[in-house]
Amino acid sequence: MHLYPYEGILLKRRASLRIISPALRAYFYEKGSPEALGEIDYMKLKKIVVVILCFAMIGVLLAGCDNTQPWFNENDQPEDDPSSTDSLDQDPSSSDNSSSSDDSDYYLLEEIDFEAAFAAFPPGTIMINAGEYIVTWEELYFNIRGALTYMASMYGFLPNLSEITSDGGTYADTMMSYAVDNALMFRGLEHGASISGISFSESDYDAMMIDLETLIELYGGEEPFLDLLWEYDGIRNFELFKYLFIVGNLSSITFEAMYGEEGSQLTDEEVAELTVYGGFLMAKHILRLKTEDGDDTPLRETEEIFNQLSTYSGDDLGAFFDELMFEHSEDGGLEMFPGGYLFQAGDMVSAFYDAAVALEIGDFSEIVETEYGYHILFRIPIDYNAIPSAYSRVNDMRSLRSITAMELFDSKIYGWIDQLNVTFTAEFDLVDIAALFRKA
Repeated sequence: MHLYPYEGILLKRRASLRIISPALRAYFYEKGSPEALGEIDYMKLKKIVVVILCFAMIGVLLAGCDNTQPWFNENDQPEDDPSSTDSLDQDPSSSDNSSSSDDSDYYLLEEIDFEAAFAAFPPGTIMINAGEYIVTWEELYFNIRGALTYMASMYGFLPNLSEITSDGGTYADTMMSYAVDNALMFRGLEHGASISGISFSESDYDAMMIDLETLIELYGGEEPFLDLLWEYDGIRNFELFKYLFIVGNLSSITFEAMYGEEGSQLTDEEVAELTVYGGFLMAKHILRLKTEDGDDTPLRETEEIFNQLSTYSGDDLGAFFDELMFEHSEDGGLEMFPGGYLFQAGDMVSAFYDAAVALEIGDFSEIVETEYGYHILFRIPIDYNAIPSAYSRVNDMRSLRSITAMELFDSKIYGWIDQLNVTFTAEFDLVDIAALFRKA
């Protein structure tokens, strides 16, 4: 037994990316529908699946483009934007790829012989000891496969896993780090809940088991459900899935006991202090879109709106701005975000962001032109229950308060992991991800 050789990558990576069954989660969302589920509570079932398979959440979000927010420019990112650090070092389609690798080094998930990889060790082989807890090969395999699936889903391919990355390790090292991280988070959560005196009530446990039965029945029973789990996630043991299910639910009740539902126990002052490093701003805007023929009508309309704001003599400028916004704005995201947008540097095109930064709270901007149209911004105080733009673009609809609470919870779990005497067995040394999960 020995300490994990990538300890620096693993345990210092606070609030980092966790991957819990992205393929199966996507499958459930695709297959599940109110019509297909009949009398089953669809929203409750979706919550169950997310709790089981994604309780750790994704802490690093890659920037994307949402048609409801046309002023966002996905290429207008600051150099230190975290979304850029998770991209692969080389794009196989790039003409100026200076790597010694060629296109043949890249492959698809479907080209991996997962059966052979799984058969490399007996399923119950102990790979990791963590205090009184263990991690077996079948669970480590599940987490490795989840990491590979996530990478493939984000980039459309897998690289040569032996290739050296910019941080000096290999892609295989990164996959192993994610896999071990996931497994230890479950053990840390178990340990933390235990020492904190948090457990299921009898009624909650019974309800959880009913939810589990409902989920299995939805897919025709345990056997077809396991077939599905293997196809998408590499789980062949129902007891492993049940364990993930139970600890996933335990994470929810532990989180709520510590921070309240959606982090409601955190005050605005606490969230502000914990997120000050993020440089969050919040603003509303009125947008008149440019026309394809370059007509100056949108600009003239925006000037008329600006004049109305400039000559307003009432005592509630914010309410007057809202009135004009709902009457005149052509922002496609207004219906979803009527209270304004919460954003950071890199979330919006530069002209929009710079104009917001220059405003004091309660002031409106001059007319701001972007390639999309003409904007008038109104700076407002941060609503800590608002959803950050970078999260909403990837359909993660958590509030800043909830996200902050999750980051605190992440740190708490890592602290619990640190309390466990984590060692890795000789069998763990034999796991060669690059060889096991190579292109067949």
